[in-house]
Amino acid sequence: MQLGSDSDNLISMFQKITLQHIRPYSQVQVELGKNINVLFGPNGAGKTTIVEALCVLSTTKSYRASKLFDLVSFGQPIGKITGETSDFDTVSVDIMPRKHIFYKNGDRITRTSQFLHATKVVVLAPEHLYLISGSGEKRRQFLDHLLCQKHPILLDDFKAYRKTIKQKQALLKQNLHFHDYKTQVEPWNQQLFTHGEIIRKHRKELLNEIQANVEKEYGEISQTAEPVTLNYLQREQSMMERLSELEFQEHRIKRVLVGCHRDDFEIGLKGQSADIIASQGERASLLLALKFAEMSYLTDDQIPVMLLDDVGVTLDDQRRDHLFHRLQKLQPQTLMTTPNPTIVENARAIGAQVLMQKKGDFQTPISWK
Repeated sequence: MQLGSDSDNLISMFQKITLQHIRPYSQVQVELGKNINVLFGPNGAGKTTIVEALCVLSTTKSYRASKLFDLVSFGQPIGKITGETSDFDTVSVDIMPRKHIFYKNGDRITRTSQFLHATKVVVLAPEHLYLISGSGEKRRQFLDHLLCQKHPILLDDFKAYRKTIKQKQALLKQNLHFHDYKTQVEPWNQQLFTHGEIIRKHRKELLNEIQANVEKEYGEISQTAEPVTLNYLQREQSMMERLSELEFQEHRIKRVLVGCHRDDFEIGLKGQSADIIASQGERASLLLALKFAEMSYLTDDQIPVMLLDDVGVTLDDQRRDHLFHRLQKLQPQTLMTTPNPTIVENARAIGAQVLMQKKGDFQTPISWK
């Protein structure tokens, strides 16, 4: 669905979020308006933590921390994030060292796919510049998180694939004779193939679906007609054939060498790899184009919530102006953070609500108002 400015698009949004023992907060509450909300304060005030918490409630993942327990305040055994949405849902997660438990309207959710709900999010943060020039792992995560928001049922394939890799790696470390290893690894190789091919298929379809939008968005941002391509890169044409060819080498070096966990995708600009030729400005334009294409991809009968962390670092004045123009036109619920008063004034000019931290006491929690 193409994004438009009409009011017929429905918006499922967050109205309130509460954090308990998450990073710098023992407890904090934030009430959010339906349009643009700006958390304004100095670095270290805990603005990014609020954005990250909303991301966890929407996707079950953090865009920064590899483990959810990294969000919990130092020395605390458990942290809790709770959100209330305009759909009258209350969603929450209890985060502990070895597990995290999700709840929806008080009921414990045993399958992650059942927790993912209508409130989808698009995140733009300084860390996301790695999508243009970082490792393949980060680009795979971008594709996989986007797919799971759009199609929660795919979570089962991703979980099964990760379990297969873990089990195969454990088998490799048992120092079995090659003949015994070959016999025992066969069912795991079959699982690797089955789930890996499903994941590859959906990744390729995703890139094909968003490429035209990325190119269009890039053209509008940069005011050029440069071709932009998204090319899926896999290390082997036939996974089963390559598994057979490399099984002795895998056994020798005790590492899984074949599978979609080693794939990547390349962003092309002007017929070459953007990682090689793109300037800093072009990289920022490509990133913004990817994020608008992501927003369009996730929009069905719901407009995603935009989470914009420290836009003054991620985008320069020109690209930030383009972002603000689009936000004013599309009017998604947005949570933005910045320590920059100029950006705050620019956001106010397009109707933003500015929230500043209010210190609490032993009776009243910290809040942003």
